[in-house]
Formats: sequence, C-alpha cells, structure tokens
Amino acid sequence: MNKDFLFSSLFYLSTYALLIPVAVSLYRYPYLRKETKVFAINLYIGLVFLAINVFSIEMLPTSRIMFFSYVTLDLVFQVWFFKVAIKNAVVRRLILPLAVGFLVYEVTDAFYLTGYKNYNSYCLAAQALLSAFLVLVLIGEIFRNTLIDSVFRYPLAWIAAGMLVNACTGVLSVFGQLFLSTSRFAFLQLNIVFSLGGLLAYVLYAIGFWQTRRT
Repeated sequence: MNKDFLFSSLFYLSTYALLIPVAVSLYRYPYLRKETKVFAINLYIGLVFLAINVFSIEMLPTSRIMFFSYVTLDLVFQVWFFKVAIKNAVVRRLILPLAVGFLVYEVTDAFYLTGYKNYNSYCLAAQALLSAFLVLVLIGEIFRNTLIDSVFRYPLAWIAAGMLVNACTGVLSVFGQLFLSTSRFAFLQLNIVFSLGGLLAYVLYAIGFWQTRRT
C-alpha cells in the first residue's frame, strides 16, 4: 500500500478524531466542572476552525489567517483553563504575564518578522513549552491532592495527560520548518508523530469527559 496514502489516512483520522471528545463532552456537559467546561469550549472552537479550514485550505492567505486566529484563541482559553484549574498562587500569578509575553511575541512575529502568510513552527513550539510547564504543575497538584487509586477516576487527570501529550508533540514543531526544507521523509515521520500524539490526546480527553459523572 502506498506510504503517502497511509500517511494521509492517519492524518485525517487524527484530525477528525476531535469529534470524539467533542461528542462525549456534549453528552456529559451538564455534569462538567468549571475547568472542564472551559476546556470543552476550547475544543468546540477548535472544531469550528477545523470546519472552516476544510473549506478554506486552498484559499491562502485565508487559511493562514485562520490558523493564526486559532492559535491566539487557543492561548486565551488555555490561560482561562489553567487560571481555574491550578491552585498554586505563585503559578497563577505567573500565568497571565507569561501568556501576554507570548502573545506579544506571536503578534510581532506574525506581522513584522515571519509574516502571517508563513508557517512558523518556532511559535507553535514556544506555546507548547508554556503549556507543558503549566500542565506539569497541574499534574503535580493532582497527585498531591488525590489518592493514587482515585487518580484514574478523576476527569482532570485524564485531560491533563492528554494536554501533556499534545504539548510534547507540539514542542517537536521546532523541527517542522527544518525538515520541510531538507528531508521530505523526516518531515513525513514528524507528521506521523504529530498525528499519533493528537489521536492519543483526543482519546484521553474523551476518557476524562466520560469519567465526569463518577465524581
């Protein structure tokens, strides 16, 4: 079977797998806590942008503008999510300044450096690092405040695990532009990692939403 076909199939599977946690969260929505509702809303926005992207993928620079808009909105909702979910006062005070600093960098890069018409993997990797740091803080709080045998029944633990997987694969975006210009094979392998990571993250999100009624 053609390798490009397998890659394309995996890419589309991991992309549209977003429908799984969205469907589960809608089913469980009345039972979601505030932080999981914020996270669910972020997924709904991601689904809207995905739908728009399906129709605008060939309409550059429209799709680039949509991508930049989504990354910005995703940052806003992640800040909201972590402000609600994380209890550590010091970290909570750091979240907003860190996010504002990143947003300034993102806007500067989009309009004055790389340009919004170009794909900037460094920007994505920077946001992934910020997310990974905050997720690790959240996971640490979960394990400190939850009995080990209860962690797997705690919705936020599953969602945090999915976010960590997503952040770790996102950090690898830094190699995107390098591989795109130097090695098609390496670029395809990197995208396979992204696809598998995204698929795993969506499954973990869905499990987290499904666990909601048990708390």
